[in-house]
Amino acid sequence: MKMAQGPRPLSIKLFAATCLLAASVSLARGLIDPLETQGMLWSYTGMMLREELVTIALFSTFTIALIPIVWVYFLANPFARWLVVLFGVLRLWPYIINPGYVPYALRYNTFEMAAPALQLLAIILLFTPSAVRWFDKRQSDDVLEA
Repeated sequence: MKMAQGPRPLSIKLFAATCLLAASVSLARGLIDPLETQGMLWSYTGMMLREELVTIALFSTFTIALIPIVWVYFLANPFARWLVVLFGVLRLWPYIINPGYVPYALRYNTFEMAAPALQLLAIILLFTPSAVRWFDKRQSDDVLEA
């Protein structure tokens, strides 16, 4: 794969900024209350992690969240667009199957809703007309080079 050439559309720039902000919000939320994060990780995995391992897990998750930004912004990889959709749906799944939780979370824990809302915005930005044209142009450039 080679780097995408030319200027990026505004929607791609906003996608990168939105993904970075969503990852940063998730990281900050976990670092603000490491004991809550420790309990959440225990409920998901069944393992009680020490605080320093929780911090490592948070930063690992943050780093992994940056991968789609690189694929989309720097490589214009169309596969990454669908990967973002897939992981976005997985992240939003609890709110999709239980929409009644959203008003509760907005009222009592607005910070918890920031990252999923930003993720949804990032998905939408990948399917704006300018982003679709940019991905299509990149694919046609790859076909011409082959």
